[in-house]
Amino acid sequence: MDRFQSDESLRKRLLQSFELMLSFFGLELVDAGGAGAISVRKARHFDERHKVWLHPGNHNFLRISRILRSLTLLGCSSYASVFLECLERIHAENAETIGSTTIGYWRRAVTAKL
Repeated sequence: MDRFQSDESLRKRLLQSFELMLSFFGLELVDAGGAGAISVRKARHFDERHKVWLHPGNHNFLRISRILRSLTLLGCSSYASVFLECLERIHAENAETIGSTTIGYWRRAVTAKL
């Protein structure tokens, strides 16, 4: 964790992997003009990609938990937070698919202390 927090190249690679996974989910990272205001939103291909992961009991829900926790622990908590915000919006539209237990895990992955 210390190394990730002090090594920009490691964080850069982590964020490249994060963007790749966002694309897998049909999401995208948005950097509002480089001013540090980042967000995650549905990408144009969300309607195609959500079919792969947005159904009850999908193993990708665990993958999302790991992504959120890793970003938080490795010095990229702002990215974890904006990913969670996007997941909260998706949950609001799909509460029957993403249950309260799952969203609870995702929230704790971002907020839990070591």
